[in-house]
Formats: sequence, structure tokens, C-alpha cells
Amino acid sequence: MKQKKIDFLVVGNYRSGTSWLQKIFKMHSQIFVPDEKELFYFSRYYDRGVEWYHSFFKKSNKNKIKGEICPSYFPNSRAAGLICEYNPNIKIVLIIRNPIDQIKSMSRLHLNRNIKQSDIISLEEIKSRYIKNVLYYTNLKPFWKSFPEENILILSYDELKKNESGFLKKIYNFLEVENENIQVDKNVNKAFKPRFNFVEKLLSNIGEFLRNNNLYILISSFKNIGLLSFIRNLNYSQNENEIDISEEGINYINKIMKYEFTNLHLLTKTDYSDILKLKKTENSIIK
Repeated sequence: MKQKKIDFLVVGNYRSGTSWLQKIFKMHSQIFVPDEKELFYFSRYYDRGVEWYHSFFKKSNKNKIKGEICPSYFPNSRAAGLICEYNPNIKIVLIIRNPIDQIKSMSRLHLNRNIKQSDIISLEEIKSRYIKNVLYYTNLKPFWKSFPEENILILSYDELKKNESGFLKKIYNFLEVENENIQVDKNVNKAFKPRFNFVEKLLSNIGEFLRNNNLYILISSFKNIGLLSFIRNLNYSQNENEIDISEEGINYINKIMKYEFTNLHLLTKTDYSDILKLKKTENSIIK
């Protein structure tokens, strides 16, 4: 029997509360998401076919809406078109975060996993690794062209931090499910400084190997028995790596974001200027 297509996607952004939201969805009585948060179907594994993708949703039932959280879809230039081809009526959720905060958080995670070695984010790193995730206008435009406006919900990470219940209510209303009172610690997937970086890098490499070889059952098993959480909790200190951005990097981000947020405003008819404002102790973006 042909399986019903999924109902929604949370397409981004990285380091913007998506791991926390995954836990919320897992506990909601009317929502089904797979055990594995990111399946990368529309960004990396499209050639595995729709039956492979749908196999992760077989445990759902007709009383639940089905969806996936995968931030890799947002910066991927092909994803919006592939998603629309798959289901033109799907609902899209996007969480956007202050660009400098997002880049710092992503860099801190990379530093913990030995993907990068320096606690200073250079201009070259921003251009090659980080800026693509915060090109909110450039990345949103293909989704805006592919789907009806009423099928796209854009939220800010600041909303989540300030008013968790209001943030979730907007998502529940958008997905047309009950507003259930579910409490989950916001420090999910927080980038704590590891005691031993090689342990974190090893766990990341094992996860990547299992995904590339379609061994998701092992990933789910490790997560369900709490093995990954146990190892990471043992390895994490309570301190965070301090991350700074080079002055030329800040200037570059300012320049790019002025274009991105001006055009995002024109595209969506919504003012996102509050997202550009940082704490007084941090760097300001558009002055």
C-alpha cells in the first residue's frame, strides 16, 4: 500500500532550537517524527528513493501528522524544488537566529568536535563554512517561490528564548494540532566544552559513517538506550569554549546581512530587524 506523504518539514536553522523541538515533537500525542532527527533525504540521500524515506515513518498512525526536522535543507539550493516535487502542499517551518550568534554557536560546536582548531573565526571560515546558513533571504527565496505563503511559518530563536509557550503555540496552530503543555530542558545539544575533543570527534565520525552506510537502526538503538547521551555527559565539562569573530569577519557579516535582511523584509513583508540586535556586550550587526 502506498504510504501517505509527510505533512511538514522544519528546514532550519542550525543551532536554533531544532534539537529541543525534536524532543517536543516526540512527546506530542498528535505528531510523529522519526527517532533520527535529520534524515538528509532532500539534501544528501535523494537517490535512495522515496520508499527509503518513508520507511522512517512506518511506525506512525493515521491520527498523527508526520514530519521531519532537518536544517540541512535550508541552505541547500536544490532542496526546495525537490520538496515541492515530493509534496507541493507540505508545510514548512523555519527558525531564524541572529547571524553572529548562530555563527558563534556553530563554530563552538565545530571546535568541540575538532572540526576546527582555533577559537577565532576567520573571514575565510565565515565565507567557506558559516555564512551560507544565515543567508536568510537567499535561502528562503526558493521556498517562497515553491510554496504558498500560508504554508511557510518563520519564527525567531529569540521568541523561543523569551516565550517558549507562545513559540510552541504558533507552531501547533500552524500544524493544526492541540496545544499540549510539554516541558523539555532548552539545553538540548548545547555546545559544552568537552574534556577530550577526540571523543566528541569520534562520536561524530561514527554517526556520519552509520548514516552514509544506511545503518540508522544502530543510531536509533544507541540513542534509545541512552548510550550517546551517557558518553557525552561524561565527556562534557560545564564550561563553554569562548568564540570570537575577527574584525574583518564582522565587517563582512555586516555587509552581507544588510542585503539579506533588507530583501527578506521585501520578500515576506515582515520586519525582522529585532533579530539583528545583539546584547550590548556583543557586536552589533547593522548600525
